[in-house]
Amino acid sequence: MKRKVTIIAILAILLTVTAFAAMSGNGSIPFARVMKLLFYSGDCAESFIIRELRLPRVILAMLCGGALGAAGAVLQSVLRNPLASPDLLGISAGGGCAGLCILLWFPALMPFAGVAVFCGALLVTLFICLAAWKKRYSPLQLILTGVALSALFGTFSSIMLIMASEKYSAIFDFLAGGFANASWMQIKYFAPGAVLCIIAAMMSAKKLDILALGGDTAVNLGINVVKMRMLALTVAALGAASVAGAAGMLGFAGLIAPHTVRLLGKSGTNSFIIPAGALAGALLVVLGDWLGQIAAPEIHSIPAGVFLSGCGALFFIFLLSASRGDEL
Repeated sequence: MKRKVTIIAILAILLTVTAFAAMSGNGSIPFARVMKLLFYSGDCAESFIIRELRLPRVILAMLCGGALGAAGAVLQSVLRNPLASPDLLGISAGGGCAGLCILLWFPALMPFAGVAVFCGALLVTLFICLAAWKKRYSPLQLILTGVALSALFGTFSSIMLIMASEKYSAIFDFLAGGFANASWMQIKYFAPGAVLCIIAAMMSAKKLDILALGGDTAVNLGINVVKMRMLALTVAALGAASVAGAAGMLGFAGLIAPHTVRLLGKSGTNSFIIPAGALAGALLVVLGDWLGQIAAPEIHSIPAGVFLSGCGALFFIFLLSASRGDEL
């Protein structure tokens, strides 16, 4: 127990320090100055930069990372597979395809892009549930169906890009996944979904622990397996949709964060993994966004999704090589 509390405390401290460092940018505004401007408003240009540009960017990155970490922990528990995450199961791809459709073909509906993204993610979730119905929601069936749907929606997205190649530059940030356009308005639209995902995931931690023991055991302990799995998938869809609507296609954070804290804590209980995974996800996304800003200031920033994809791909290969064949 002491080890888990220590890990959560360290993650919270690292997240706080990284958040303040990100608001400092590449050092253009000293750390002490950032602290002062956050608590004492002013009319100077630095105050505007911190309060209207960097603060919403950091908050949005924290919320997106936290939602992905919580959603990934939920899916890994429900599917009993350490490689499960919203992006790998096609939930993010469904939301991304819907968002891309709005960006390319219905720009007048941009105010409703978040709703469209959520509906796309939820649609994939329903497809997965329906396809796995005859198998009594077998975890393997859910994973295979999700991977297939991810490829399918990825194909649709590619077709749309080919048909509207002249608009590609305008949607690069959405595809790469970044926070260059973060604002308080985006937080207003997408924060509720991300926060609800994190809260719902933590509230379901004990039931998820029981569900992880197996379907028959869970039923004997009074858990409605089908209902619980549908609830978990909906929570993951809500988190993935909120992230896609706010920042575009951020990949792999939902895979890396929960699995990392599971290795560090040497524990599989969701009462620890979900909150710690949310903190780790937030830290990972904020760090990736900050590194993108300081690595290429001449082009404003490299999208956080680029760093996450690179780290996630390496981490995914590590998990595949470290896992036994019967675990996948």
